[in-house]
Parts: sequence; C-alpha cells; structure tokens
Amino acid sequence: MRARVFIAFCALALMVGCASPISGTWQASGEAGPEHPIAAVSFCHDGTFAASADYGGGKTHAMAGCYKMEGDTLMLCMKDSKREYTAKVDGNCLSITHEGKTQTLCRLKCCCGAACGKCTMCCAK
Repeated sequence: MRARVFIAFCALALMVGCASPISGTWQASGEAGPEHPIAAVSFCHDGTFAASADYGGGKTHAMAGCYKMEGDTLMLCMKDSKREYTAKVDGNCLSITHEGKTQTLCRLKCCCGAACGKCTMCCAK
C-alpha cells in the first residue's frame, strides 16, 4: 500500500512542477511513526495536497484536501477538519511543527522526466 501511495505522489510531482517553495513531494527524513507520523505529502501548485501518515502498529491514514501557506503558517483543510502548522522550507528540507513536535521532510527529486522508481532524496536522512 505504501509503495503505491509513494508512486502516486511521484507521478503527481512530475505533473505539477514547483510553483512555490512548498510545492512538490516530500518524504519523512526518518521512519514515520507515532511521534512523527507524516510518511509523505505532495503539495500541488493548484492549492491541493495529498498525504499519508503512519502511526505505527500497522495504523496508516491517507488524507487529501486543500492547503494555503501564509508566512510560516501552513493551513490544511480536509473534508471534515482544518489544521494549522508552522512550516519552514530550508532548501530541500521542510520542517513542520504541530503541538510542539517538529518533523523534517525531504523534497523528492522526480524532475527531468525521471521514472518515479528513480526518485532520489534531495537532503540527507
């Protein structure tokens, strides 16, 4: 399941390009789990996002909706909820803070027509 979601994110990244600093596909810099659940997220230039989370113990969750970035505030809206995070892009790393916990994500590089199976991390794990 996780591999299929990852491939879908890569394909999406190939189609959308990089319209803003947060646009693109990002993957957890380490293992996702209860403390840092975001496994991968794609922010599209049209203001939509798709994400997958891994809460450990086989509990995973996929979500999608719209996003808006104002300064360091990342706002996500899903069908039944809204969330706000502090988000900072530093080159190819994205730090997302929520409820005092910060998780670092690395931008995936799926550019220049590379096949999605050949995406590489842009920052060290």
